Amino acid sequence: MNQTHPLVDAYLDRLEHLLQGADSATRSEVLAGVREHLRSTAAADADDARVRQAITELGSPEQIADEAHVGGTGRSGIGPGTPRVTERPWLPILVMVLSLGWLVPLALLPLAGVVDAAAALHPSELIFFFIVAFPVWPAVALLVAASRLWPLREKVALAVALPATAVWLVAVSLVPVAFVHAAGMLVGVLAAATTIIVVSRRGLRRARQAR
Repeated sequence: MNQTHPLVDAYLDRLEHLLQGADSATRSEVLAGVREHLRSTAAADADDARVRQAITELGSPEQIADEAHVGGTGRSGIGPGTPRVTERPWLPILVMVLSLGWLVPLALLPLAGVVDAAAALHPSELIFFFIVAFPVWPAVALLVAASRLWPLREKVALAVALPATAVWLVAVSLVPVAFVHAAGMLVGVLAAATTIIVVSRRGLRRARQAR
């Protein structure tokens, strides 16, 4: 007899409840696809952390049920069908390139400040840079919001990474100690870059699985 992890059982029960309004064929296909996916990624003897990771990568039951109601299994990424434009592999790559392109110049600023204190940017100069580069943020936010490759929590992480980094860097630039200033800026940029890379790669993996 096949057994599943209790967290998977709870997830499937919730999804089945949410799919009650869908036609029987769609409901059966979505449930079968999700069950098979979780069986392959979260075995019955897997630890809770691994199961939660698999569920997070798949998306919430509400998200999958909503996609099934709107467009059938082809739009949910679980069953067959052609992915939407915003669910193709190029989108996570574009999000990553735009975001990292915005961060790369900032990663060089702390190094310049350590080598030559005069090269460190004044807070007003940082703010000017952010204003000039501002169009990158709404572009990234719109691309992420329009896509179903990420669950809500990951969408929020991608959307706030750039503005949160901007606020952090301006705050750190007010510190008068050069080393603390440079270290704080470098930590902020690296933290944002790590978040962007990890979450973008998750979206890329989902896009490839849906093809």
